[in-house]
Amino acid sequence: MLNEYLKSYGFKETEISDFLEKVSKVYSISSLLSKMKEMNAYLKKMGYQKTDIKRMALNFPPMYSYSISHLEEQKEFFLDFGFIDYFRICKIYPNILGKSEESLEEKIDTFLLYGFSKKEVIFIFTTAPSILGKSKSRLEEYFYQIQLLGFTRREIINLISKYPQLLTVSMDSIENRFSHLESLGFSTGAIVDMVKRFPPIVCLDPETLEKKIKLVEEFYGRENTLKLFLGLPNLFGLSEKNLLQKMKYIHLIQIQNYLLEHPKSLMQSNALTYARYEFLKEQGKNIHEGNARCIYEGSKRFQDTYHITSEELLEQYPCEEMKKVKSR
Repeated sequence: MLNEYLKSYGFKETEISDFLEKVSKVYSISSLLSKMKEMNAYLKKMGYQKTDIKRMALNFPPMYSYSISHLEEQKEFFLDFGFIDYFRICKIYPNILGKSEESLEEKIDTFLLYGFSKKEVIFIFTTAPSILGKSKSRLEEYFYQIQLLGFTRREIINLISKYPQLLTVSMDSIENRFSHLESLGFSTGAIVDMVKRFPPIVCLDPETLEKKIKLVEEFYGRENTLKLFLGLPNLFGLSEKNLLQKMKYIHLIQIQNYLLEHPKSLMQSNALTYARYEFLKEQGKNIHEGNARCIYEGSKRFQDTYHITSEELLEQYPCEEMKKVKSR
């Protein structure tokens, strides 16, 4: 009967075995069916679908050991604080259902006392709910270790508020990224600056960081490559294919020096860069380092100047991977 009930929620045979093995360590299997029916009925009432409930159960089987009154109290705690996405948080990180109100309040207070605003706390826990699984002492130690890398308290608050996932990365990994970037030629101050502007850099593995540097280095040389990445660390987040196309194309149309001085322009899509260049060329405009800015104007300004929208440009000049970078 229990197996059939689990199957009605989409459990496969292998998932049933795994689930029952885990829950047997928490409570009696004989009483599980009634517990599941009661809890699942409550979760459905809260708006969860069967697929959501199955995922939550597999990720946190002990959730069936908690009473409905406990869940109600927890729900009220979060909603009263201002977490309008409480139900989404539980779906992503069902382990939260096992946290006491005192434990949750302690974690929230840790952030508030450090200097985070209420709005920032809500965003952080909504974006990366698993942070709620970290202890107060671990969070405090984490803040301290990040500060030792060269960040001020205000910079740490801004950094984590911008990219909460940072708190899910181990300090060993972050320190490893710093060491690797230093070995590639960046100073500690430069790395701190890049992380402040592009926090996901600490989640990229050393091999990826090195590949991106070497790829651009083929076109710019080591010194200018470091300057380019320092000017736009977001380049580390581009795929190798995308980055390679950018490098080949800007060198093909010979505006590489302009982009070295205005690296943020590189965030424009390859397709739009190609379409604008082809359009302007048809208009009789000779693009060179001195006027390359016209390719990277804001959408409204470009449209006002040339009376064509980005959508129209992309339709009239499809890039087809930038025409295979102008047929090599």
